[in-house]
Amino acid sequence: MESERSMLIFTHIPKSGGTSLDKILEDQYGGKWLRVNSPDHWLSMSAAEKEGIKVVSGHFRYGIHEVIPGEHQYISLMREPVHRLVSHYVFAISRPDHYIHKKLIDRDPELKRANLEYEMERIDQIELAERIHERCGVEDYVLSGVTTETDNSQTRIISGMSPPFGECNDEMVEVAIRNIRDSYAYVGIMERFVESMERFEKILDWPMQSPTVFVNKGVELPISKEISNEVKAKIRAFNRYDSKLYNHVKKEFSEWS
Repeated sequence: MESERSMLIFTHIPKSGGTSLDKILEDQYGGKWLRVNSPDHWLSMSAAEKEGIKVVSGHFRYGIHEVIPGEHQYISLMREPVHRLVSHYVFAISRPDHYIHKKLIDRDPELKRANLEYEMERIDQIELAERIHERCGVEDYVLSGVTTETDNSQTRIISGMSPPFGECNDEMVEVAIRNIRDSYAYVGIMERFVESMERFEKILDWPMQSPTVFVNKGVELPISKEISNEVKAKIRAFNRYDSKLYNHVKKEFSEWS
């Protein structure tokens, strides 16, 4: 496997196949794998808790290596931006325990009433998600500013930069591409998940073949089939930096040998 001195860091981009990759990492590294929430989380851990850890993963941005001593290399998975955001939307509105779900509920009196019905078990999780969808479609969700996760989040994570909502720029793409070149062992793409895992196996010299597993899949809602090309174009335009970065990674993926 990679150098015993090197920490493998997985920047997990939400709704890009990362939970499935996490399961593979756990299978590969066992007790040497650890889920970390943030740099502060790592810093709060005792030396005993960190002992022997060779892989950390989590929804954190590039840069966590600054608080982890020793050599390091990153990995990640990206996904086509519009598909990722639709999946992100469906996941958030269908999971009452999701922090964004709670934000959407709190800002709309009608949804507060619907949520009360859900808590009283008068409606189920699916019907509550449909009520949210009626009040806040995917376009509104992406453009609302309810979370920076809908604003070029993939570029934010890989660049390590996090400007206010709506203020991403081309420099972030340049920084992300430089980080990939200098610090990432490999960045795969969800749309070619099996091939991406085969490449991780080769690059990281994994001792056993990883089975293809897909976990953390959201509930099935017909929402994605209802989204017009016009709405998709608006989402893509707003997340144009993610599109640029994704296209760069996709091109490198095709040219990889």
